[in-house]
Amino acid sequence: MKKIFFIVLLLAGSASCAFSQTPNGGKPKQDTTANKVPKTPEERATDMTLHMTKFLDLDWATATKVHDLSLVREQQLDALKAKGSKDKAANDAAKMKIDTDYDNGLKAILTPDQYAKWQARKNEEKEKHEHKNKQDSVPNSGKGH
Repeated sequence: MKKIFFIVLLLAGSASCAFSQTPNGGKPKQDTTANKVPKTPEERATDMTLHMTKFLDLDWATATKVHDLSLVREQQLDALKAKGSKDKAANDAAKMKIDTDYDNGLKAILTPDQYAKWQARKNEEKEKHEHKNKQDSVPNSGKGH
C-alpha cells in the first residue's frame, strides 16, 4: 500500500513539474494580433455593448440604444481608417469628434450614476494603459545585466 501511495505521489509531482515547464503554465497559446481577423463594426459594437451591459447592469432598452450608438461610432472609425489620410492632425481631430459625439450620446442614454461609473472605468483603463506604455518604453530596466 505504501508503494502504491508513493508511486501515485511521484506521478502527481512529476506531472505538476511538467506543467510548470511549459510556456504559459500549460495554458493554450493566445492568438497574436498577426493571426487575428479584424472584427467588423457590428462585432465591435456588440462586444462593447455586452461589456457595458455587464459592468453597468443595463436593461434591454438601454443596451439596445448603447449598441446603436456604438455601431455608429465603429462605422465612423472604420470610414476614417478606410479614407487613409496621412494627415495625423486631421485624423486625431476627427477621432476626437467621434469620441466626443459618442460620449455625449452615452451621457444622454445612461443614468448619471451609470455614466459616472463608466467614466471612472474609462479613466482607470486609460491610466493602466499609460502605465503599461511607460513601463514598455523604459529601456533595459535592470533585467539580465
